[in-house]
Amino acid sequence: MDKVIRYTPHLLLRLGLRDIPHALPKHICMSSRDRYADLQTRKYVAVGSADHKSKSREFAVIYEETAKEILLISIHPLKPYQKQNRIASGRWKKI
Repeated sequence: MDKVIRYTPHLLLRLGLRDIPHALPKHICMSSRDRYADLQTRKYVAVGSADHKSKSREFAVIYEETAKEILLISIHPLKPYQKQNRIASGRWKKI
């Protein structure tokens, strides 16, 4: 059985505010090879790249996962070195 993927109202707001395509969070979550547990928020993070506003950018998709669903909570473009800093500090642990 495939898991249901749901978007939170917060994620939908972020997509509109940041002019991010509606399908991008799902695409990143489903295809990402870089996955982390955020030890500070106790959420999961999928990291993937996409062209956005004429640049190739890395995005972090924040999500929770249960046996039946994946709840996509938020998305944001990562600043240069943001991913490496969170890994080095121990906040993000590779899963």
